Amino acid sequence: MKSVSSKLSALVLLLGSSTACLASPVFVGSWNLYSGEYWGGGNAPTLTGQEAAAQLFGGVASDYVISTQGQDVAKIDHMAWLDQIYIGVAKFAEDYKVDSNHNGKYDVRGDTSAMVRDNAGSRNAFNYAFRVDKPTNQVPEPMSAALVALGLAGVALSRRRRAD
Repeated sequence: MKSVSSKLSALVLLLGSSTACLASPVFVGSWNLYSGEYWGGGNAPTLTGQEAAAQLFGGVASDYVISTQGQDVAKIDHMAWLDQIYIGVAKFAEDYKVDSNHNGKYDVRGDTSAMVRDNAGSRNAFNYAFRVDKPTNQVPEPMSAALVALGLAGVALSRRRRAD
């Protein structure tokens, strides 16, 4: 019975280590929607919440998840405060952007940006960025499944031998 329990312990440890490769978001910082370039200069960029985070904290947009609910990882809502030129401030999905002229500029009615000095001057519209690092030592999924199957087969063989 001792060898079966040790094999089961090893199997549980193996399963636990394969799920430990999953990354969890880490808070890296926040910014006020109104902290970007002035909209009237014609150079303010259209930015999603994720693009603004990448510009501020480094990396690429897909490295980040955004929230409007504060620094608590459990409250991440995947939303960002965006300003719409000539319309106003609202929450949108973290990867949402309107760039009507496809020129990267916040210059046409309805264009959006997660970091621009426009309508949000008197609002506390803060976006919170969480970085999700992709694990570098991930075990390929087929290998994990094969290791689990091998462990289960070992447990089954041990039990069969005990029964004989």
